Amino acid sequence: MASKTAHEVVGIAAELPYTTVTTQHPASRRPPTFIRIFKYLVLCSAAVTLSNILPTPWSALRIHSRVSEVSFKATFSDPASEWEDNVWPLREQTSWDISTDFPFPRKLEYDVTEGTWLRLDVHPKSGDIVFDMLGDLYCLPAADVAAKGLTKARPILLGAPYDSDPHFSPEGDRLVFRSDAELGVENIWVTIWKGCEAMDVRSTESNNDLGAALKDQAFEESLLASGVKENLSRKYNRFVREGRLDAQRVTNETYRWVSDARFHPSGDKVVATKWYTSGRSLGAGEGWEYPVPSVADIRNQKQARIAVGHGKRITSRTLPAGWSSEDYGDQQIGPEQHVWSGDDSIIYSKNVVDDSTFSYSKDVHKGIYTIFQKNLTTGDIETLADASPG
Repeated sequence: MASKTAHEVVGIAAELPYTTVTTQHPASRRPPTFIRIFKYLVLCSAAVTLSNILPTPWSALRIHSRVSEVSFKATFSDPASEWEDNVWPLREQTSWDISTDFPFPRKLEYDVTEGTWLRLDVHPKSGDIVFDMLGDLYCLPAADVAAKGLTKARPILLGAPYDSDPHFSPEGDRLVFRSDAELGVENIWVTIWKGCEAMDVRSTESNNDLGAALKDQAFEESLLASGVKENLSRKYNRFVREGRLDAQRVTNETYRWVSDARFHPSGDKVVATKWYTSGRSLGAGEGWEYPVPSVADIRNQKQARIAVGHGKRITSRTLPAGWSSEDYGDQQIGPEQHVWSGDDSIIYSKNVVDDSTFSYSKDVHKGIYTIFQKNLTTGDIETLADASPG
């Protein structure tokens, strides 16, 4: 069959009946209001959840801020406050006295014309000089030095205990020193200052008590050397002979030891260096504050019971990076040689070369110790003299 032309096809299409097809859609229905609210709440909940899980530009800033805050607080936290010094004593210290509880001869007398490594202080009013030598304290009267030049030192504290490092109160009415009397560990003591002549325990112009005590010295010391326990009468005589009748202990250390006591300008307290040993015998220092009895309290023998470790820490050791408060006891470097600067500041020195362990053979020309000042009210610390080239 022959194919139709295009005109024929068009003609056929034109002859077909025209039909219009209409498609009908159902009317749209909006969801009820409560469904829309429910979906809205679900979307909000999902958004909040995702914002807490997924990082956002502002979350990084928030995390950095928190880290900075923690770092700031950690920098200024004192690890000493979290450390408990419970290595010793494991029990209450057994009462004993280095002067009486060991039988040994007490006779040791000598005359010298010079000494080295002597620690001294000058009375703020009279100019009298006190110094230590071989565990005893002596005084040079300023009046005698001015009148005669070379003069003989007066012994003011003698005996078996090792006494050293004397320092006057601001008013010159008391003298602090360190001694291993009673406990055999160096503690801080205080006594009333009466002047070189009045405190001379070998004076040729002895008063009745000192004269009687010196008269019985040889016999009473022979009793101690033979192991005869000291009674109250002999103890009184010994205190008079040694110059300890008015002496009171300020600290109560039975394992740690304390040195370098210096009066506060008020005269009511001292600062001293407390030494801590760890894996080696060389101690690490800290600054501790201790109340000191007044002259009236000493005369009235008014002394409160001092607990072991009594005192207030005012400068502590710093730890190297990575150390925690549990490692505090192993730190062998700390502040030393504290003195007051005004009412609320402390000046001290510190080894800034060693980080945590003391090392020998350091180069002193490159510097070892830096001198700092700490304000106890604000906690601010400033450098007064750097280790190099100081």
